[in-house]
Amino acid sequence: MAEKKISQLTAKGTNLASTDLIPIAESDGLGGYVTKHITGAEVVGGAGSTTIYNGDGQLSTDRTIDCNSNFLKFSKLEYLYFQSNAVPSPSGTPFVDFFIDPSGAATSDIFKIRDTSTTAFKVQNDGTIEFNEAYTFPQTDGGQGQVLRTDGAGALSFSNLSVGLFSQTANGTAVTNTTTPTNIIGTGVGSLTVPANAFQVGDSFHCNIKGDISSLNNETIIIELKSGSVVLASSGTLTIPNMTSQPYEIEADFTIRTIGAATTASIFTCAEFNYIQNSGTSFQGKMFQTLNNTTFDTTASNTLEVCVTWGSASTSNSILTHITNLRRTY
Repeated sequence: MAEKKISQLTAKGTNLASTDLIPIAESDGLGGYVTKHITGAEVVGGAGSTTIYNGDGQLSTDRTIDCNSNFLKFSKLEYLYFQSNAVPSPSGTPFVDFFIDPSGAATSDIFKIRDTSTTAFKVQNDGTIEFNEAYTFPQTDGGQGQVLRTDGAGALSFSNLSVGLFSQTANGTAVTNTTTPTNIIGTGVGSLTVPANAFQVGDSFHCNIKGDISSLNNETIIIELKSGSVVLASSGTLTIPNMTSQPYEIEADFTIRTIGAATTASIFTCAEFNYIQNSGTSFQGKMFQTLNNTTFDTTASNTLEVCVTWGSASTSNSILTHITNLRRTY
């Protein structure tokens, strides 16, 4: 086939259809020619520097593009749509696509990136921003020092930073006349539970307990900070004096050192038990601390308990809580 110039193709004239295939021959570098074809749409589409060929076969001014070194501007744009496969319209199901539509109601999407199953990101006309069809951002900024907080149902809002985890709001049940290890923490608001896999290295907490204690002279007591059957720290057996409704206090600090299953996770706990005996005015008690790196498990749910074990069952041995506060310190 002889080589032709573009100027020799004018015989097609104004009857050039978008589907017409026009042969173009180019040298194969070996003395011969390789024939290629271009469509009528490609010819017409390249005919002008300011017009784009429309699918209806017309060169239309509503497809003009203004270009310079800084931006690309489409006039009379209804929507701009890109996709990664051959599905021809936004109503199809392309693997990955995004489109821009500046028109429509306040709740219509003006920008969206999606795949066949999920809209990964979208912005609506009213300013709503949504990620992964899972949660939306508020449309106005919060106050100074506030943080984003989720309601667990997909909505984020700004709220004041809270470090409180649990606050006891009623007296605990008195542990008396028993030698069974019993949790002394009463009911309250918040939670004493950290869900499975929620701990991070460095997480630190402080627990403060205040209440009343009565005991026989030279009675023994054991105070244990626990998560279920896991002992975080124990006072060991303490011998205490005669007391009648005297105030006491338990302070404890916890720091997560490593996370994982038992024998991998570790937590360091430091606590103190203080009281004032009947005939005294100063605090007495004991500090105790433990590194648990054998039975502590962050892959399981952990619920704080403070258990007391009396050495003998007597109605004169009694301990109850008025206040329990658990808060995050880091």
